Amino acid sequence: MIMSPKVILLVSICLNAGLGIAYFISPQPTSPDSAEGSVAMRVSSSSKPEKKRAQAPQVVTNVIEPEFHWREVEAADYKEYIRKLRGIGCPEATIRDIIIADIDKLYEPRMVALREQPTYRPDQFWVSDMGSRSQKRDPEKAAQVAALYKERSELIKELLGVEESEMRKAFSSYEDTRDKQLAFLTQEQRDKIKELDKKFSEERSRIYAEAGGYIDSDTQKELADVRKKMLEGMKEFMTPQEIFDYDIRTSDTARNMKYELRGFNPSEEEFRALFAVKRAEEEARFSRMGERPTPEEMKAQQEASKLAQENLRATLGEERYKEVELAKDYSYRQLVAAAPYMGFDASAAARVSSLKTDAEKAANEVRRNRDLTPEQRNQALQDIRAASEAAVTKEIGEKGYKYYRQHGGYWFNNIAPRVTSTKAP
Repeated sequence: MIMSPKVILLVSICLNAGLGIAYFISPQPTSPDSAEGSVAMRVSSSSKPEKKRAQAPQVVTNVIEPEFHWREVEAADYKEYIRKLRGIGCPEATIRDIIIADIDKLYEPRMVALREQPTYRPDQFWVSDMGSRSQKRDPEKAAQVAALYKERSELIKELLGVEESEMRKAFSSYEDTRDKQLAFLTQEQRDKIKELDKKFSEERSRIYAEAGGYIDSDTQKELADVRKKMLEGMKEFMTPQEIFDYDIRTSDTARNMKYELRGFNPSEEEFRALFAVKRAEEEARFSRMGERPTPEEMKAQQEASKLAQENLRATLGEERYKEVELAKDYSYRQLVAAAPYMGFDASAAARVSSLKTDAEKAANEVRRNRDLTPEQRNQALQDIRAASEAAVTKEIGEKGYKYYRQHGGYWFNNIAPRVTSTKAP
């Protein structure tokens, strides 16, 4: 078995701690002679030797501790190894640290040998790293790596009686947010969900590996089928409401919505209403994945979507519904996110968005006006752009305007290209 410096250090700590405890609990000598016998004499090479005085002969008794050998602790069999570590009084936490470190050293070389080599070359800065992300993985190697992870987890569970995920959590002080997410379920349901999640995560990983980074319609259909199978499994021990609550906490859809709604800051009730609409739209789309809907089906989908939007408007109220629609705009989200760092109030983002709408409307009216000459039209559009830029700068300041030009202010150029003045030679 490989013994790393870290392992040796940890067990040395155990031994030293034990010896220290033994020292402090054992009887200590109290006589002056004993105290003097423990002090080493330092004699300078330049000092004169003193005349020896007659002294009574002293008897020094040395207690020799038996020499410690690693062969007495380390054993080829991990169980015996753990037993002997406990035998010398090593704390359980330290034993777990030693065993985990040793097992990692045992498995890591085998895993490294199976991992795909990236095509990206850090030493060649001019070569795109797109190949490393789209490289098609070897399914057989991926399966072997997964098998090694499983084997390692089973070994840890057998030796230490704890799941590897729990062990890693203890080492890294990682807080298991998953348990908090699923607190609304019973422990039995949580355990079943974790098993389902593990099973279908492996299946999704296989699909992504075989796709090699190219997610076409066939791959999307495969992923949708995996989700459908997982939902069927959940129905065996969860109610429809529990499945919805699981989905709203853990799904990619929910995570994407949180990002998109940063400027909206929805309440729980609002988020639930928005999620229900979004999920219904996705389910309708995934149900016909790869198939062209009939005219009747398209009409039914449109009517269902319209009804869902009307229900959402009634739930949110007119003002909040407008804010939701506003949050779908990329430039608006960018401004809301940047407000704390650029020195303007987040509410200015809505006013800038309104300015954008007004400017685009005015520009369209100018383009439709057939009474204008090309020169007049171009000048009118330049005036709209200049007025819009001034108004936006007033709302968010010079620093905010410069940021906005690069992150969402593309619409200025859509109104009219920037005119750069050149001096005559």
